Amino acid sequence: MGLTGPQTGSVAQPPAPPVVVEDLRPRATWKLVAEALLIWVAFTVAISVLPFLVSLVSALDQAERVSLSQVGGQGQFLLVAVAILAAGIGDLIRCRRGQSGLLWIGLLGLAFVVVVGAVWWFADISGLLRDNRHVDSSFVATSSMLVLLASIAVGGSCVLVAERAR
Repeated sequence: MGLTGPQTGSVAQPPAPPVVVEDLRPRATWKLVAEALLIWVAFTVAISVLPFLVSLVSALDQAERVSLSQVGGQGQFLLVAVAILAAGIGDLIRCRRGQSGLLWIGLLGLAFVVVVGAVWWFADISGLLRDNRHVDSSFVATSSMLVLLASIAVGGSCVLVAERAR
């Protein structure tokens, strides 16, 4: 037949499936996340606390008795806490894309609160020491060590969330 009638030998094609646009970037696997956390611990955390370890080894070599208040009684742990969190915050901000807002904002907010608190507290301790006022070095060392441990936990969480977004 002509153009208006049925044509022999032609097969009807099914309609094409709808086109779905997806993010083609593969999400990070847990192996890659673990690798990123290991690198972060090795190069951010370990190198940040290395000066304390060297001081301890040096004192032990000289048969001196060293206490926690001697090592961190002037707020030194607070400075390390800020450095560790700064690295985690940087990773989190760099990987903003694809993040659910609440988790990202909450973690970033928590990190900033710890950083501001640590900076403020260190400034206060430094001012007291500069004015030759009494500072309870044992309390400062113990409490600032807790802030350091918290910063490692929050900084590690920042790295974890950032890596999962990749």
